[in-house]
Amino acid sequence: MKILKTTLLVVLLMVTSGIGVRAQQGQDKPKLVVGIVVDQMRNDYLSRYYYRFTEGGFKRLLNEGYQFANAHYNYKATSTGPGHASIYTGTTPSRHGIISNSWYDKATEAKVNCVVMGSGENSYVAPSRLEVTTVTDELRLFGNHRSKVVSMSFKDRGATLPAGHNPTGAFWYNRKTGEMGSSTYFIEELPKWVKKFNAEKRAHDYASRTWETLHPIETYTASIADANAYEKIKWGKKEAAFPYDLSNDQEPLNRFTGTPFANQMLTDFALAALEGEQLGKGQQTDFLAISYSSTDIAGHAMAPRAVEMEDMYLRLDLDIKRLLDRLDAQVGKGNYMVFLSADHGAVDNPKYLSDNRYPGGRFQRETAMQVYEKVAAKYGKADWFKSVSVHEIYLDRELIAEKGLDLEEFQDFLASALLELPFVSEAFTATELRKRNQTEAFAQMMQRSYHSKRSGDVFTIMKSGYLHGQHDDRGTSHGTPYNYDTHIPILFYGSGIPAGSSVRKVSITDIAPTVSMKLGIPLPSAATGLPLYELFKNL
Repeated sequence: MKILKTTLLVVLLMVTSGIGVRAQQGQDKPKLVVGIVVDQMRNDYLSRYYYRFTEGGFKRLLNEGYQFANAHYNYKATSTGPGHASIYTGTTPSRHGIISNSWYDKATEAKVNCVVMGSGENSYVAPSRLEVTTVTDELRLFGNHRSKVVSMSFKDRGATLPAGHNPTGAFWYNRKTGEMGSSTYFIEELPKWVKKFNAEKRAHDYASRTWETLHPIETYTASIADANAYEKIKWGKKEAAFPYDLSNDQEPLNRFTGTPFANQMLTDFALAALEGEQLGKGQQTDFLAISYSSTDIAGHAMAPRAVEMEDMYLRLDLDIKRLLDRLDAQVGKGNYMVFLSADHGAVDNPKYLSDNRYPGGRFQRETAMQVYEKVAAKYGKADWFKSVSVHEIYLDRELIAEKGLDLEEFQDFLASALLELPFVSEAFTATELRKRNQTEAFAQMMQRSYHSKRSGDVFTIMKSGYLHGQHDDRGTSHGTPYNYDTHIPILFYGSGIPAGSSVRKVSITDIAPTVSMKLGIPLPSAATGLPLYELFKNL
């Protein structure tokens, strides 16, 4: 009933304000849309570091744009691939098919990457596993491919999924060469502006620098002590503490990706794309998709309360300012629209939590082995499992059938055994997720993550504050339905965007329908999100 009321309210507001008609008439369309995704950006970073941001970066987006302060992912699979896919398709993994960064493929009986096709020397990057259209696809289709779509990231999936199926170009960082590259799926030959950029060897320059704090380190009061027991030690140092001389690393072109210098280089590349492709200069609306990955790489190693993360965002703030200033100069203030969000958040380091008497811990592999023993005791010793991770198990369904066992009963037993583990909070089976609509909040989020052809048989949710896949007590991760993973920023700024804020709970899947309505183009083919009606009040 609540969902129905919300839907009717959105429709009523759109009809009474004439949004559909005016959008289709092409009024107030921006010349350029810039979509920014900051990998692993928790929403609270905006308030935690606000007093240290410059006036022209995040503060400009917050004070002159519109902030949705209670924006969340509405599914459990909070990781990079699903996050980028959901932002740009307006729907969830159950529909767009990107259920994780990688998963077990039932047909080939092998692990597959969400954007890497083939294997070995014949592998290439493509969006082929994305089963529906993106807002960037719809923009290209609407203008008969006259609109330009350029997407970029240091991660291949961060560039590929926002780009959609037929962009002008999608580019990502090559850790071996230090260059921005692509695949033959997208283009046969790199454009001249990309070749020129690569010839400048900016990665070599950035990777030879020393990362020091932007301000005196004693002013970083939004973080815990620099040297602590919760951060992973990197770059040949004896402790995780400033400064970091990147030239000491054996693989500088690889390792510098976890520093603010990588964000600077990506911003350099975005500015080169604006000029090289003349984005925002044509008759049709163009689209620039930028995904900053370094925040995630550093975040996994350092965890949210590190001085390194505070410095990372203070420097990213300067990159956002630099980008906005160039957009003003090249496209014109008021002629472009920006949205900024994140693909997921992150939990505090579990040891930090437990040391301070908050709920937290980590997955214990030895304890999990009890599940194997229970299954063997009931059904006998056999290779019952095709693929096992801490959050998802694929069963050998053929073997279960050969033994004359009931699949649903087997799944239920396994789920019950998993629930007895001290670090597991919930367990679900594929059968129950497929059979009926769930009503409990976490069950609904699990159902939206479940894909009938790609997902496994039994799924778990860890307890709050617990990490999966961790072999030590340092760093952090994500991938749960808890607020620390789902609560992310949604900011809109620029052409046709009023200044303001809202604490109404909205979903990440609302971004793509909002952009579509702003541009007067069709919704992505499987979009389930709703336009953010606060942004249409001036129409």
